[in-house]
Amino acid sequence: GVWRRLAGGSRAAAGPRPRPGAPPPGSRLLVVGHSCGGQLLGLAPTSERVDAAIFVTAGIPYWRHWPRPHRWAVWALWRLLLPALCAGGRDTVPARRLGLSGVDVPCGVALEWARWGRSERYLFDPEHGLDVSRYSSLELPIRSYAFADDLYSPPSTVAALLDEYGGAEVELRRVAPEDAGMERIGHFGFFRERSRGFLWREAAGWLAAGGPIPGPRRAPS
Repeated sequence: GVWRRLAGGSRAAAGPRPRPGAPPPGSRLLVVGHSCGGQLLGLAPTSERVDAAIFVTAGIPYWRHWPRPHRWAVWALWRLLLPALCAGGRDTVPARRLGLSGVDVPCGVALEWARWGRSERYLFDPEHGLDVSRYSSLELPIRSYAFADDLYSPPSTVAALLDEYGGAEVELRRVAPEDAGMERIGHFGFFRERSRGFLWREAAGWLAAGGPIPGPRRAPS
């Protein structure tokens, strides 16, 4: 499917991409995956070389993971909105204008995404025919950020995705905007300049240490 070509959507945080084969001695491959970057990591063969990963608002978007009434909007997205937007031979979903993504999405991607979204286990459901065997065998520390004001990926969806990384040392890092000294974070706020002061510094420190480190859980007041 088209998503296989996107399985490299996570950002490597260790400099240049490693050449095929073993990375240079002493180097470490660190990954930051936003949303689908965390969902798709295990589809990439190179994921077995990753030393540590941070996920940002990456979850399993099955509608029942949302509280009412937001779950009904997610149900309608997968079953009504995306199929309707791709009807009549359209090529692209205007996802950016609709606030669904930072870029518009080809209909082939959108319809496959909708099929996954209708399944309780998302892309991990055997009916989708994906090789998801790496997810349970990856042995690496993963910190996954979930933000209290994120309606796209509430903490319940983030926790559901972490359950699929059965061999990893996972940490669900829940953050409210006030914890980070911010008015809002939402689904995309981690990557805004306003997150530099607390969230970026905390995440960079975690990656540099290669896993859990002690430290403040709130921004200084």
